[in-house]
Parts: sequence; structure tokens; C-alpha cells
Amino acid sequence: HDADIIHRYRDPAYVLGGWAPVLAPLVLTEPAIVSVEKGGTATFEVKVAAIPDAQYQWYKGQTPLKNATEAALTISNVQAADAGTY
Repeated sequence: HDADIIHRYRDPAYVLGGWAPVLAPLVLTEPAIVSVEKGGTATFEVKVAAIPDAQYQWYKGQTPLKNATEAALTISNVQAADAGTY
């Protein structure tokens, strides 16, 4: 397929004969400090440049949050127990 050829052509590993550049993750924008009323919604977002694409894991303190593996973390219906460092 022509689409496969175009897709492979855009893949740096294909263009460079199997060698792909690596860019260590660089944080472009850190999450903002958020203050939310009880019952509200808190959203944290980070912008990262990396090759290959960055992988994310959000933590509350030292504890990894289950299924929190995207660039943004949203906490709905915020309660006092949600207070902390993310």
C-alpha cells in the first residue's frame, strides 16, 4: 500500500536504516498548583518532549496512582482525602 510506504518513510528508524534518534524526556510545562473546593474537579497536566514518546505515571506522594498513565490527571469530586502532592 502507498499509505504503508508513506507511514514507514515518516518513521525515523526506517529512514535511518534501523537507527532512531533518542531524546531524553524534557519537561516543557510542569503541572500547575491547583486549589479546588470540595466536590470540584482538579486537573493536572504536564507537557513533555521525548523520542520515543514519553510514558507517564502519576503519583500521590510516593504512591503510584492506578490507571494514571496519561499526560493529564483529573480528579473528580475532590474530597479532603485527595489533598496532597501529585
